[in-house]
Amino acid sequence: MTPARVRTGHVLRVLSAALVTVATLGACGVPTEGDATVIAAEELPFGLAADAEQPGPSQIAPVDYISDTEIITLYFPSGSGFVAVPRHLGVPVMPLDVVNALAEEPLSGTNPYRSAVGGDDVVGVRVQGGVAAVELDRRFLDLPNSEQRMAVAQLVLSLTGRPGIGQISFEIGGSAVQVPRADGTLAKGTVSRDDFVRLLAP
Repeated sequence: MTPARVRTGHVLRVLSAALVTVATLGACGVPTEGDATVIAAEELPFGLAADAEQPGPSQIAPVDYISDTEIITLYFPSGSGFVAVPRHLGVPVMPLDVVNALAEEPLSGTNPYRSAVGGDDVVGVRVQGGVAAVELDRRFLDLPNSEQRMAVAQLVLSLTGRPGIGQISFEIGGSAVQVPRADGTLAKGTVSRDDFVRLLAP
């Protein structure tokens, strides 16, 4: 076979393959127009229609978020001594939030715990250097000594359970006042949890 005949045969085979390819594409019905064709949902393969109907970001209903809470420990007087009572408070929990929670008397089954801290006994609380200064209302001094001791113990035990508070001082009108410790002695200045831990229920 001569070189000319080889080249001629090769060209004929290439042209034949090209013609077969064009005929095959035409039989498959490949669209030649440039516009998109809309396909009905019932004609889509299984699973595609469901995906196409999923809502976009603007269609998703807003989510109602629940405010975060923190479980804190409050102390209430009972017959056998002060008992620890957990309470959920919204974060961030401020020292005055703890005091206000003490003014609410919790119930545990049929045994109610009373609170020695009244709603108007504390005017404010400020914390500095690990010491919480509790500003008392002037009417606090009108309470019997036993009630003062219970209220002070309740405040000290509950507030010193908070992070960053190790001691408590009591003031009226910005001036330090004496408060009774658990043993009945008076303290002017700061008191700590150790001064009242003996009152905790066994």
